[in-house]
Amino acid sequence: MNGAINAPAAALCALVLLAGGCRTADVSGERAPVHGKPRSPVDAKLEMIGETGAGGRTTFRLSVTPEVDFSNAAIEIKFPKGSEVIEGATSWRGDLKAARLHEMEITVLIPEKPNYKVTANVVFSHTAKMKLKKRVVLNVRSGKPVPPDRGLKKGHRHKGVTLEEFLKKKGG
Repeated sequence: MNGAINAPAAALCALVLLAGGCRTADVSGERAPVHGKPRSPVDAKLEMIGETGAGGRTTFRLSVTPEVDFSNAAIEIKFPKGSEVIEGATSWRGDLKAARLHEMEITVLIPEKPNYKVTANVVFSHTAKMKLKKRVVLNVRSGKPVPPDRGLKKGHRHKGVTLEEFLKKKGG
C-alpha cells in the first residue's frame, strides 16, 4: 500500500472534480423559465352583462379560450338554488380548439337574493388518464358583480395589517 491509490476513491475524486468544473451557459439569450404554480392551459372568464334587471332577470357570459386542443371538454355553470334559465344552456360538451374563443351566454331569473355567486367549471382531458378542471367564480353583491380584488371587508387583516391601515400608510 506504499504509494498505492485506492481506485474507487480516485474515481470518486475525479468525478467530483469534473462535475464541479463543468459549467453550462445559456447562449440563446432567453431567460430561464421561472418555476412556480403551474398555469392552467385554459383561460376562462365569467361576467355579468349589465346589471340584474326587473324580477331578477340577469344575463351572464362565459368565455373560454384554450392554449391547446382538447377533445370532449365539458362546461357547467351553476346558479343559486331556485334560479330559472330563461335562455341559453347551463352545460356544454364538445371539442375546444387552441386559441379559439368559445362563449356561452345564459339569461337566468335569479331569486330575490342581493348577494350570490355563480360558478363555472371547465373540465378537460389532456390524456385518457389526466383530467384537469378550471373553476371560475363570480360573486354578486347588491345585484352588481364584485371584482376579485375588491371583495375585502372593512377590518379584514392580511399579513397583520387591515386594508384601512395599509391605505393610510400608502397615502391613499
